[in-house]
Amino acid sequence: MTVDIAAEGAAPRDRKARRHADQGKNTSVGEDQREEFARDRDRVLYSSAFRRLAGVTQVVGAAEGHVFHNRLTHSMKAAQIGRRLAERFRSENELRGHKLDVDPEVVEAAALAHDLGHPPFGHAAEAELDRLLTANKSPTREEWLGKVDGFEGNAQTFRILTKLACHRAEYLGLDLTQATLCAVIKYPWYASQCSAGKREWNAYESESADFEFARPQGTDKGNEAQLMEYADDIAYSVHDVEDFYRAGWIPLHRLATEPRERRRFVDAEKDAWTGELTSTVASGVVSDILDDLLPEPLHVPYAGTVVQRAELRRFTSRLIGTYVRGVYVAGTGDGARVAMLPKHAHEIAVLKQLMVHYVFCNPALAAQQQGHRHVVRELFNAFYVAAHSSKKNAPAILPPGLRSLLETLVEEAGSEEERERIRTRIAADSVASLTEQEATALHRRLSGFDGRAVRDPIL
Repeated sequence: MTVDIAAEGAAPRDRKARRHADQGKNTSVGEDQREEFARDRDRVLYSSAFRRLAGVTQVVGAAEGHVFHNRLTHSMKAAQIGRRLAERFRSENELRGHKLDVDPEVVEAAALAHDLGHPPFGHAAEAELDRLLTANKSPTREEWLGKVDGFEGNAQTFRILTKLACHRAEYLGLDLTQATLCAVIKYPWYASQCSAGKREWNAYESESADFEFARPQGTDKGNEAQLMEYADDIAYSVHDVEDFYRAGWIPLHRLATEPRERRRFVDAEKDAWTGELTSTVASGVVSDILDDLLPEPLHVPYAGTVVQRAELRRFTSRLIGTYVRGVYVAGTGDGARVAMLPKHAHEIAVLKQLMVHYVFCNPALAAQQQGHRHVVRELFNAFYVAAHSSKKNAPAILPPGLRSLLETLVEEAGSEEERERIRTRIAADSVASLTEQEATALHRRLSGFDGRAVRDPIL
């Protein structure tokens, strides 16, 4: 049963509190000089879940090469931007008396952690796992309650931090502070609390105890979660456009020099321009970005010359600096909140739409994603059968850590329905825990097309 969202005005919580007894000190090496939030940041940074992100796609496959950001490089840059945002707001707190709970270590830790839940192959796999878990369910709140509540990258991140990651044998998860867990929560509700047509939430029902401990009071995300999200948006929108300009997919040079190409882009994406961001405003935003900021050496196709590389770095640096400065404190006292200037929010939205128009709609990427969904589907089915099998050796294909967790959780379960939910969720966890190289190699092995020796481990 879902617990109601905490009411406004509830008693304040200890931001440094942890769910478990461990307070982060490593007694084997003496007193730890770090503060609680610094320990959180380091626990995320040193986790195997974070290291795995080097093998997970940002947009195209991680094997495409260093030209493109992967989830690890993206997370590191989002964390750097988030920390700088938080440092600026901490200074403003002192100067202007704002009552904002903003700590740079918390925002950096949340930004490092925010993509841990992404499965191999990105959003295509995320959608496929959600479809597989909810295929036989009516999309109503009543049908979701008490059942396997789909798959969502943000909810998977929270599950990794609180249950799947390993820090001590005495408890599950990394045992992060309330403040850091709260800063990871962009959508402070469960799948069963989503409004009509929305499929974004931040926790599965299986992590309800941790979620109630962590989530902000009320229905709005906290200021540190908002800064983390701004950092994510800034890093994603700027660096992905940079990547695909360099790769020849996004024609910044033509958008800058050919009014016809600019009109074609704005008109083709007219359905994306909503609210204050009308087609006219979007056209003006493109002009602001390209006419005012794009250096002249980038008005031609990218050839990788020293001058172009330097000017491209200057261009992206100016964009990031502009957007960081565009985040400000709205309101005063207890009502102070972080916000972004509409002009800069519009620019980020247009940069994201460049990705949709020139990259996500590319037939080559669509074909690749179709193949990725096929791999994810077959892996999930194999893990599902293994997790549900009564044969003693059947679960052997499950990743070892999840196999052990499955045995523990099933043994503790109080009903057959609960055991079914656990087995199904572990099957999804098993897919989501893989890198893209591991997923491809395991799929080939399970399909009988792997010619390597069985001595060569995959998991």
